[in-house]
Amino acid sequence: MIKQEFRKLSLSSQVDRFKKKIHEGFSTLIFPEGTTWGYGGIKKIRSAIYQLVTNAFEQHDIKVYILPINVKVDRLARGRKDLFINIGQPKFILKSREDFNQYIHATLQKLHTITFSQIAAYYLKKISELTKETRMEVCLTKEELIDQLSTIARNIHSKVEDKTLPAIDHQLVEKSYLAKKVTKFITYSIKKNYLLKNPQDKGNNTYILNHEKVLAQYPVRLFRKRNPLGFSANELASLGDKLIDQGYEALLALEINFTEQSQPSLPAEKASMSDAAAF
Repeated sequence: MIKQEFRKLSLSSQVDRFKKKIHEGFSTLIFPEGTTWGYGGIKKIRSAIYQLVTNAFEQHDIKVYILPINVKVDRLARGRKDLFINIGQPKFILKSREDFNQYIHATLQKLHTITFSQIAAYYLKKISELTKETRMEVCLTKEELIDQLSTIARNIHSKVEDKTLPAIDHQLVEKSYLAKKVTKFITYSIKKNYLLKNPQDKGNNTYILNHEKVLAQYPVRLFRKRNPLGFSANELASLGDKLIDQGYEALLALEINFTEQSQPSLPAEKASMSDAAAF
């Protein structure tokens, strides 16, 4: 109870400090969601910005302009991680609390950047969801990942071009660029146990998809750190599952193949994605 009261007091004092600084003409950086943890995608917008903008105008006749910024990290890679920053136009907003917060949410959503990590994570998540109830062991190769993800990236890129989706890392349509991303993604996924090396493949060219790890759930405060792949997949899904799934049509068609090949009464089967795609 004391801790909660302290937090409220601390937040209240911060808001008062922001109001004072804004009145003095300073710029202020605020995280509108109030936190960096979550399941992926933009969370509920808190009312701190609304209070600052409204109070500054009503009490001091000061127009506070909001400059929206959306930052995305291409997080599922070993080594250096690419950072994508989209900046919108400054705007003074005077609306009701609900309309104000909805406007902020929609504006930040439009500034979303689709990264390789989001595309690759969503791909593994969809395969895991389609096959989790079967006894089939899904094997992937680097070449298959490059081909599948290249096709998906082009599909999504076309939707960005026709303004159906927001921004994307445009270099993903270049296969050589995407191939380098896949290499780093595989290394990362092996380290995090999303992909397992196939013990029967002495050349280490195929990897087994770890369904349980990909679909693992954790409390909201732990999810981003415990399952970063799931977090990245949810970032992409936040733009609209049905819309995103259109870019994965070839993958979704595999559900029929996996379902028909899987027989619970038989020993566990193995399937490569190339075999499934050729069905």
